[in-house]
Amino acid sequence: MSRPWAIVGSTVATQAAQAGLLIYGFSALALQLEQEFGATRFEVMLATTCLSLASSALGPVAGRWVDKGSARRLMLIGAAMLGLGLALVSVAQAIWQVWLAYALVLPFGNVLLGQLTSATLITRWFAERRGRAMGISTLGTSLGGFIFPVLIATASEAMGWRGALLAIGLITAATMALIVWLGIRDRPEEPKSEQACAALDIDSAGGLTIAQIIAQPAFWIITVAVGVKLATYIGLVNNLAGFAREIGVESIAAAGMVSVLSITSMVGKLGFGTLAERFTPRALFILAIALTIVGFALLLVAYGMMALVVACVLLGLSTGGMLPLWNLIVAEYFGEVSFGRALGLTSLAMVPLTAFASPFAGWVFDRTGHYDGVIWGSMVSLAVSIALLTMLPPANREEKH
Repeated sequence: MSRPWAIVGSTVATQAAQAGLLIYGFSALALQLEQEFGATRFEVMLATTCLSLASSALGPVAGRWVDKGSARRLMLIGAAMLGLGLALVSVAQAIWQVWLAYALVLPFGNVLLGQLTSATLITRWFAERRGRAMGISTLGTSLGGFIFPVLIATASEAMGWRGALLAIGLITAATMALIVWLGIRDRPEEPKSEQACAALDIDSAGGLTIAQIIAQPAFWIITVAVGVKLATYIGLVNNLAGFAREIGVESIAAAGMVSVLSITSMVGKLGFGTLAERFTPRALFILAIALTIVGFALLLVAYGMMALVVACVLLGLSTGGMLPLWNLIVAEYFGEVSFGRALGLTSLAMVPLTAFASPFAGWVFDRTGHYDGVIWGSMVSLAVSIALLTMLPPANREEKH
């Protein structure tokens, strides 16, 4: 296997661990935390807010590091912090201790093993077939979503959620460290002076400054559109097991709905990533959001397993496509040299949209006993995102590499 495609394969694995354990896996863990600590669903979902806020704050800083420093070294740090954070959650004695782990330790695993480092590496290593490589790389999040929720739910029934989380977290962290060590290289031609540099002043790397990035209207349109799409999806995924249980789906089958999202999002990533080599990312992003609206509409009438599966298929396809399209749009508008900074800044700027999506959905459920209001609000917000994307100005193609 050639080195560029080995890089892609390695990022598939790291994103599977990051998203599978920290994003998708939380759905299988949430009800157990609720029972263990006698917490409300809102209180449990605050852990995801802690993770989102801290990850978003870390994103621009990590973007500075990865634009000039060693993505490989940062990913090794991320693997260690992933294992440590999950170990701390497994021995927590109160819900506030879970919040601390998700706020102070796990964000390093979330950011440094996730989209930021992976997409930066793909942008560096691929000029041609970048859309396809990006789509394959982002398959990792879906693969993780397919494996870890059911794994956590099944292992928890056998050995309790604490033992399951500790074992799965430590084994996964060690495996990811090995994969990064063997499979990741920072650049096609990597000078020794760059290998020795973990984080340098970003101005020496050239590219756009933070002020120049946030001054562009395209930055804010992309941020709002992606932020709304992520917020609606995150709110759905972290509450999906609870939603499924409310309409009569059993616990393991409910966790399996997250796996349905993950499987179909794999198809969406490959499909939209390949289509992005022929059509503009903006047009494809609009299509993905439209499919999301249809999927949410189906949730309003999902009163059994089959209706829920169909809705999850549409939501998985559309959200799977969104991830490579997000990376490609940022690369198109801000260039390779500024990619890490721009991607990290979009993550930070969308915090007001993404950070409170899950606890808000939990709060609505606590007050009303259902998720209908959340679903309607998601559909309206997504329609606004489509309108914004139609106003996206043409990309300035002068600074790309």
